[in-house]
Amino acid sequence: MGMVAICDIDEIPDRRALRRRLPDGTQIAVARLGGLGGRVVAFENRCPHVDGPIGLGKIAGAVVTCPWHFFRFDLETGAAVGLDSVMRLRVFKTSIEGGRILVEL
Repeated sequence: MGMVAICDIDEIPDRRALRRRLPDGTQIAVARLGGLGGRVVAFENRCPHVDGPIGLGKIAGAVVTCPWHFFRFDLETGAAVGLDSVMRLRVFKTSIEGGRILVEL
């Protein structure tokens, strides 16, 4: 799998996600864990519950909360938080090169 540049690190807002589209059409969200200067994560902008726009959700620490039904997911593992569930948020490997965020396809 290859890496694709998705945005500049300075484009990611504090405590929120930046939404973008991968070349294959998949909508993703990119966020910094721990606010400005934190580790960068990328995840599919589709809640596995009912396809809500999870990239619009609140991010607290390493957890994102879906704005539709308040399901929570760990942004490092994709696992549901606070409930026993098989639902998983799709997360992508990221790296930073020269201030650009790269996402593995």
